[in-house]
Amino acid sequence: MKLVRIELRDYRGVRELVLEPALDGVTVVVGPNESGKSSVSEALLIVLEHLDSSTKAAVRDLRPIGRDVGTQVAIEVTSGPYRFVYRKTWFKRPSTELTILEPRREQLTGREAHERVLALLAETVDLPLFKALSVAQGHGQERLALDDQTWVSRALDRAAGSASSGALELSLFERAREEYEGYFTPTGKDGKHLTEPRERAEALERERAPIAETLATLESDVAETARLAETLRVDEAALSRERVAQRALDAKLLELEHVRERAERADKEVALGRAALELARDAARDRGQLEAQAVQARAQLAELETRLNERAPALEQARERQTQATRAFELRQQEAAAARELARRRATDDTALRDRADLGLLRERREKLAAAHQELVRQRARLGDPPLDPRRVAALRKRHTELEVSAAQAAAAAPKLRLRAKRPLELNVDGAPRTLAPEETLELSGEAPRRVELPHTLELEFAPGADSAAATRAHALRLAEWRDELASLGVQGLAEAEQRLTLEADARARIEALEATCAGLLLDLNPEQMEAKIERLASRVAALGERGAQAEAPPQSTQEAQQLRQEADVRADQAQRTLDAALAAARAADAHAVKLETEQHGLAHSVALARAACERADEALAHARSAQPDEQLGERARLAADELREREARAAAARAAVEQLNPAALELQAANKRRVVLDLEQRLAAQREQKARVDGRLESQGEEGLRERLEALERRLAVLTDERARSERRARAAKLLYETLAAERVAERRDYVEPLAQRIESLGRIVYGPGLRITLNDELAIESRTLDDVGVPFDSLSTGAKEQLGVLARLACAQLVVEDGGAPLLLDDVLGHTDPERLERLAAVIAFAAKRCQVILFTSNPERYRGIGGAKFIELARA
Repeated sequence: MKLVRIELRDYRGVRELVLEPALDGVTVVVGPNESGKSSVSEALLIVLEHLDSSTKAAVRDLRPIGRDVGTQVAIEVTSGPYRFVYRKTWFKRPSTELTILEPRREQLTGREAHERVLALLAETVDLPLFKALSVAQGHGQERLALDDQTWVSRALDRAAGSASSGALELSLFERAREEYEGYFTPTGKDGKHLTEPRERAEALERERAPIAETLATLESDVAETARLAETLRVDEAALSRERVAQRALDAKLLELEHVRERAERADKEVALGRAALELARDAARDRGQLEAQAVQARAQLAELETRLNERAPALEQARERQTQATRAFELRQQEAAAARELARRRATDDTALRDRADLGLLRERREKLAAAHQELVRQRARLGDPPLDPRRVAALRKRHTELEVSAAQAAAAAPKLRLRAKRPLELNVDGAPRTLAPEETLELSGEAPRRVELPHTLELEFAPGADSAAATRAHALRLAEWRDELASLGVQGLAEAEQRLTLEADARARIEALEATCAGLLLDLNPEQMEAKIERLASRVAALGERGAQAEAPPQSTQEAQQLRQEADVRADQAQRTLDAALAAARAADAHAVKLETEQHGLAHSVALARAACERADEALAHARSAQPDEQLGERARLAADELREREARAAAARAAVEQLNPAALELQAANKRRVVLDLEQRLAAQREQKARVDGRLESQGEEGLRERLEALERRLAVLTDERARSERRARAAKLLYETLAAERVAERRDYVEPLAQRIESLGRIVYGPGLRITLNDELAIESRTLDDVGVPFDSLSTGAKEQLGVLARLACAQLVVEDGGAPLLLDDVLGHTDPERLERLAAVIAFAAKRCQVILFTSNPERYRGIGGAKFIELARA
């Protein structure tokens, strides 16, 4: 397969790109970033894999932003005997067109064109190999695995000496794999040839099961209806017998109810007799109580009148003591008020002197606090804005050391030129004239290109090498970072930064001490609270100083004020205790007098109540005797007792008649019989309903040909079961054959790993020398590289070495499959990590390998591939 022409229109950011690579040899496509280089290899896969109607994300991402246009990709390809032009458009008026030019002309469109292209390529090229050989931008260092590439395997078979039956004929292994994949999925699970018979059998079983279940149900219903008919006959006869027994028990219950009513009437008459007897006895008791109450009321009245007369003298004495205690309390109250006033004046004098002392101390603390605040402001002004961070100064110190090291490295790496004159010389140094005396030495540094000219005789130019330039750039980068860091810190150099850091550390220490001093002066106050407290003390001192003249002279010191205050407090306490004693005595006298008065009033009230109670008792007794004399009360009680005895005898006879009928057993038998009859009736109703349902099912369904359908399904199920067993036997045989051949194939791969390794080594020794050896793993991917007896795993190689080996492996593979038609090799921006010497050797390898295959290189740096002889360069403009 070879690419003749590639066209992109409105593809992402590419408006139009036409590429016609060389059919043989190397084509280098050169263009700046975003010129569409990487889009070419992507477009080849998109146009082959996705329909013009696809809505997948990979296709949606092709639409240009902000433009309503159709994205178009067209390719002209030669592959085997075929040459065709394939064009596809997405989004706006989607279309697919295929024009086959050779071996005979054909024109197809739509999905038919898409499927025909895939068929042509499947016949003539290994598309998975084409994808594996291509290298996308940034992926050049990835390993190339070729174990699943059919065409590579065929080529290696030929190289290993095995027979080949032609490109279009499947090997025994491929046929075995096809047979295996017909029965199993790639993950080893059962495929459709195994699952479909199983699913059909399960479907037939699901269809057969309800029919078999229905037939079984019908047969069960026939037996059930006969059983229900016999059960109904037996239960109806039992219900008739139980109803006769229930009626007999109901007649006995009716008789029991009549006997119970007679017993209840007799019990009620007994209760009435007992009530009449109680009334007669209560009347006699009430008469006796009335007589006793009249006697008791007269005795209580006499006692209360005696006590009232005896308590009158004591009440007069208590009232006299109450008057005397009140007068003594009023006198002591005046004395206590005078003592408290004196103590108040002494406390005022003491407070005034204390406030003056506190006011002086607070004003002194305020002056010291103001001075500390002024010093605090001055020390804070010494700090930078912002203050220096010690960690950043330490980092600056480290950068300074690194800068000195890089300067020394740049100076050491820079080439130097020393000229010594043997006679007077006139020179031009970098275009400026210079005179050298005999034996005078001129030293020039090579940090930048320099030029020395001896007019009409010699011209000398030298420039720094790669190491010198790298060291100079590294030093320049560190110098720029150093200056940026100085600017961010606001200093001119390291010394100034360290000096500022020292000054700021001293200022921070002073600030911390001053803040502690301020906190000690404030104590539990803040400045506003201190000012407020000074104002309050000043106003109180001024107010106390303006008080009027006092009877006694004010104290001259706080000690004298405290002594006078203590003496006044003692006198006030003594006066208060005397007052409290007088108050207690007055209260006791009041309480005693009030108590006697209350008792006297209570006795007088009790006398009045007793006199009224005595009169009421006499009136009640006289009224009761007038209504019924005392002798009639005894006769009434005797007659009520005789009547009660007669009623109790009749009630006992009625209860004996009830017990003779055994009511508990009779009621229990009757209730149980009613429950038995009800259960029989409910069971008969449920049986009749169940029999009606069964009869209905039998009448509506019958067999309806179900047995014939069941037999047909069972015959089909037996056939399908046999077919399924044969499929499973074939599947097991295919699996055994495939796994056996696969195991043998893995063993045989070791025989043709060597040809591929030799092909890679033959190309790689041009680059690395004769000491190169390559080791491949079972996936035909490079496992390790040995150079001059030093082996290194592929994953541990440098990025450049990985990229070089990846290109060599792809070139070797492309050469191997050339006889089967080959595949173009598309390499996007590779060998960017390769040094100039190896790049030159790789250019020779690419030129050599491309004589038999098509190689297309995409790059933004054409100088990298100038060493490839015969390469065709195509320039692309920015999209």
